[in-house]
Amino acid sequence: MEYQEVIISNVHTRGFAFGVCKYTGEQVFIPPFVALLQKLEVGVSVIGLLVVNPKNGDNNTTPWQCISIREMADKPEVDAAQQSTPDAAVLEFIRDSRGGYLTTKDIAEDLGIEHRTAGNAAQRLFNDGKIARAEVHGRPNQTRATIILWAATPRCFVTE
Repeated sequence: MEYQEVIISNVHTRGFAFGVCKYTGEQVFIPPFVALLQKLEVGVSVIGLLVVNPKNGDNNTTPWQCISIREMADKPEVDAAQQSTPDAAVLEFIRDSRGGYLTTKDIAEDLGIEHRTAGNAAQRLFNDGKIARAEVHGRPNQTRATIILWAATPRCFVTE
């Protein structure tokens, strides 16, 4: 295990990333539990703790895995709009839904954001008491909801 400077070469929408060791040119895999915490961007340099990649495979193309990032050598310049979460836009969209309810998919598609981002924003708003949430279960023995619905108030889920 050693810290090395890694230049980010690819950031995947599923949360993981790849980089290149600055001084050796060797590939580095950055798993989601590391990459998502750092808001990595292509071209940014980070100082990462590298270990031998256990899933390197026979072709030996990615010998390293980054298990933590100590610091960003190059901090990307981020404007205030990029820095904020989409919570305000999600809240406004839900409140403007004219008394109806929305699925996470509805929110994501209409706002042009990822499904997970929309769901996380709506969950934060619910946790803060700003919106209501309803769970729909497809079968009686399900522990997880089939669909989660979001609305401005609980009354939006029922008709009179």
